[in-house]
Order: sequence, then C-alpha cells, then structure tokens
Amino acid sequence: MNKYLYFLVFAFSFWACEDSDDCPSTFQVPAEIIPNKSQFKVGETLTIRSVFSKNIQELRLKKYYNFENVPMSFASKIFRLDTIGAPGISIVGQNILYLKSQPGAYILKIGTPEQSTLTGNYLFSSDSFYVDLKLLPVSKGIYFLDFRIANFYDRFPGQCNLNKEQFWSTNMNKNAKNNVDFLRLSIDPYYSEYIVKDTINFFHKNGGFCFKVE
Repeated sequence: MNKYLYFLVFAFSFWACEDSDDCPSTFQVPAEIIPNKSQFKVGETLTIRSVFSKNIQELRLKKYYNFENVPMSFASKIFRLDTIGAPGISIVGQNILYLKSQPGAYILKIGTPEQSTLTGNYLFSSDSFYVDLKLLPVSKGIYFLDFRIANFYDRFPGQCNLNKEQFWSTNMNKNAKNNVDFLRLSIDPYYSEYIVKDTINFFHKNGGFCFKVE
C-alpha cells in the first residue's frame, strides 16, 4: 500500500512541476535598426541587426538559460502601410529588396500583395547569436516591419515542460518608439485602429519599426 501511495505522491509532484509557473517560457532578445531614423531615401540601405549571448534571461524567473545548442531562427515581416487594402498595387518583394549580407540560408515568401516574410537562422560564434539583414528600399512609401524569434517548443537545459510554448519578444532599438505613429497613416483599419489600441503587445513586443521612403 505504501508503494502505491509513494507512486501517487511522486506522480502528483512531477505533474505539479511540469505545469507550474516555475517552468521557463518567457524570453526577450535585442535587435536594432541601423540607422535608426524615420525617413530613408530610395536606394539607401537599412540594416536589421540582432546580437545576444547564448545565456538568455527568462523574464519572469530572472534566471539565465543556456541556448548554445538550440538552433535559433527568426522571421521578419514587412508591410507597405500606404497601399494595404488596395490589392495588386504593392508587391513588397519589388519595393524592398533583401540583400544577403552574411552566410546562411534565408527564405523570402511573398504572402500577399502587401506583405513579404524573410525567415532564416541566427549564426553562432564566440558564445553569441547574431543576424545581420540588409534591406534596400527601391520604391517610395510608408513601411512597417517586425522582427521576431521563431522558436516555440525547442528544448534547452533547465526546461521542465516540453509541451509548454515559449513566448519570445523583441526589444527593438532599446525600447524606442520606433515611429509607431506611422501606423495611423495606413488605409487599413487593422493597422491604423486595431494595432494602435495595444501597441505594446502588437507592435513593440514583436520588434516593430515604421519608416518612410522618399
């Protein structure tokens, strides 16, 4: 009888640990736009750069976890705000060119006439992850891009619940406003009204940045 009681106590304890708030799941990485400004000229290059240590702090627990053996991936979307809602006249893949500036495989997807997505992996060197993406605007317009980590269920040392989704946010330009007011210039109410109501969760945590090309 004691054997079964011991098993039940052990099973309950294991379940409690797996489902507790002590399991790491909330992380943030830095990124920056270079140069960080609101207006660019056609043909002027801008860079998305993200560099961080293999030891990443969990935001709730304030503990560091080693991601050295985890393949870190990213996704960067870019939208043309001033033509969203008018299909067929804004192909981002033609308005913004991605210039390959580092080794590694990237995939560019044109999701809609107004949106494209670039996905790929961070490089790892000297105990740090880094990515360096160069964008070349070739058409005038108002643009909105975001940059996010695309890891959700990867295993790392200290992870106690393999089924718990990981939540990653991006601190773009050290908590700068990142020209968020440009969202109001979109002809699509999803950007000019809905996202504007909660820019913390829908813009800043996703590594949002707006800019004009003249």
